Amino acid sequence: MSHNEIGSGPPSHVTLSYFLWLPAGKDEFGFSDMDDAPLNNTAFYRTQSVLERTISDHFRNRVTSLTDDNTGLAHMETDDSLQPGDGELGLRKIHFGFEYLPRHSGLDGYVREGPIPGSAVFLSNGLYLWSFRVPLRPDLSEESRKNVRNVLRDFLEYDFVNRHISRLFRFGWNPRMAGGSPDGYKGILTYYQLDLLFNGIFDQFAHPHLALGEDSQAPEDDIESPQGKARQTYGVRYLIESLSVYAYENEYEPLFDNRKSYTLRRTYRDSLAYVNSGLSLASRRLPATDEDGLHERELFLSRVSFAAMEQFLRVAISFGLTHYKTGLDHIRSELVSQGMQARKNSTSNELRRPSLRDRALTQADLETYYSLLAGKVPTLSFLRDLVDGLSEVTKPFKPVAENGVPGAIEFRHANSTLDEARTQFNRMISAIELDIRSVESSLGSVRADTMILELSESRKLSEIAAELPHTEVEVTGGKVRFQASPALALLLGFVGLLIGFMEVFSNVGVWITDTAVAGSWRPSGRWVATYWVTGFILIALAGLLSWLYYRWKSRHGNSQVSRERTETHVFDYSSLLRDIKGAGRSAPLMDGLRKRMVDIENPTKVSQCASFQTFHETPSSGIERVKYSLESRRSDKGLAYILHIEFDHRLSGKGKGPERLLDIRLVVRKPADLDYDVVPNAHRVIAECVKLLLFPGGTDDDVKNFCLDRFGWDPSPTPTGAPAER
Repeated sequence: MSHNEIGSGPPSHVTLSYFLWLPAGKDEFGFSDMDDAPLNNTAFYRTQSVLERTISDHFRNRVTSLTDDNTGLAHMETDDSLQPGDGELGLRKIHFGFEYLPRHSGLDGYVREGPIPGSAVFLSNGLYLWSFRVPLRPDLSEESRKNVRNVLRDFLEYDFVNRHISRLFRFGWNPRMAGGSPDGYKGILTYYQLDLLFNGIFDQFAHPHLALGEDSQAPEDDIESPQGKARQTYGVRYLIESLSVYAYENEYEPLFDNRKSYTLRRTYRDSLAYVNSGLSLASRRLPATDEDGLHERELFLSRVSFAAMEQFLRVAISFGLTHYKTGLDHIRSELVSQGMQARKNSTSNELRRPSLRDRALTQADLETYYSLLAGKVPTLSFLRDLVDGLSEVTKPFKPVAENGVPGAIEFRHANSTLDEARTQFNRMISAIELDIRSVESSLGSVRADTMILELSESRKLSEIAAELPHTEVEVTGGKVRFQASPALALLLGFVGLLIGFMEVFSNVGVWITDTAVAGSWRPSGRWVATYWVTGFILIALAGLLSWLYYRWKSRHGNSQVSRERTETHVFDYSSLLRDIKGAGRSAPLMDGLRKRMVDIENPTKVSQCASFQTFHETPSSGIERVKYSLESRRSDKGLAYILHIEFDHRLSGKGKGPERLLDIRLVVRKPADLDYDVVPNAHRVIAECVKLLLFPGGTDDDVKNFCLDRFGWDPSPTPTGAPAER
């Protein structure tokens, strides 16, 4: 509102206010000196770090570094009263006068030359307010006076905020950009405020696009990328500009439009202002006898506090909490999609947000992001309680009458709109807490399923390790030939020779000894001893030569040893969940398959399986799980495979319920030294099995389309595939 301090006629001064609200604790203005605090010695951290000091104490310490000989406190000359004291509304405050020398050329022709006087008030409820008493030129025309509002708004936006506010809050600091650690922050915000703001509601790492987007791992110093530009919007500059509100002629509006804002404007547009926004704050304390003046000031400070709190809550909802809620919605949708993929062989992409639909998320991504969002709940709850408490203590001491008191209607309307913003804020926090519990329950189910799956996979691997090829006995012309390793053959041969030699040697030695003792033949005792010693020496030499030969054989090896080493290749296709066709029963189908197993070396050739086993279990009531294992014969090049097929058999009536195909697992073994690509023909074996079970009587195109959609490969023979021998 405009005011004329001289009398009637055009006003010589207008009042322009700039303000914002930031979280503040109860003790942030409690004592002028930390040493006076009774519990100071119980909070040692507050004396160890500058950032841990109270808002009032930290501000006074920062003034020294923000002041220079030429520009004063960030381009502003202030008086020396920066100590906290008692304030209106029963709060504590820092209240000082200033003179600001503008550098905005747009003021020429509207404002008198020289500094603009004003007063700054920092209340312990978190309000930061700068009130200017702008001196207008006396020769200002009526047409120019209509444009004063736009001129002063431009002054705040392009001059005061960019010069003074930017230095106070250090606009260049970003918590996640290079050099953005709390120790590197040189503004007037304390660690208490930085933690609530940038680790609570404005955390860029919790934004779903930056945390889960395609380029979320882009370098943080890449400011040209979309992610780099998004990170910049989470700095102090964008936060303070989003919270900035200005008052002129009793209307309150956001100063910047960087983010959506719903800050309350004046509702009742009368010629009479309900709350005097042109109130002068030059006097730091009003006398107790001036009850009307004190009540008017309290109404004004309460009103702008409510407007600033509401702006903060609206920004926090639209730019902070909404993103958290979106991230939780995305996690829940992703868990549903993964669960459907595992159980129904289909996804739920239609439930996922289009902007995040293309990113393939892992379980680790979801749990990490969930942990980050779950850690926000205590901070959000604390901030909710803080706003509720500070809004209660911001009401004037003197009751606001229903009628007849200037500002009563405006004050009640401001209080109700703030309550509406608080209700929306509380509702959003409640929704986030509910989502946190829901996602936690879903993640618990996923962890249980994962544990069961890991146990199942461990069992499968154990089964694969135990599935050794059967030893083959080849009968040719009445002779039986066993294939064994050279080391085993050498050992068996040496043992046989040793037994034979010892048998002959001992028998001869006993005969000679008996003959010599009986006297029928009298060789010399030396000759008998020589016989036994020579025999033992020959045995030792034979053992030594065998050991040396074995060592040479183990070092150099031969082609036969290499041929006996095998490689294992596993092709596991789980969760098929398709009803089997044809006869509708797995037993006759498997009986037919065991008689016509495809040769993996030559898929056009079939033969009877070498072995056939079944395994039955009942994982749940009314369902029987049947597993078939079929082992093929060795091909000409020594390739063989084991085919595992699992079915779910629903028990009903006489056990003739439907059956579903669950898993197909192919274990291929080939000699280690054989250069042969088993993948193409392994796909052919799987495709033949799918055709038998799911597409009996179907065409090759049906099988081809199924394999392409479900497995991602084409089973058709290609020139690059493994050669088939006919």
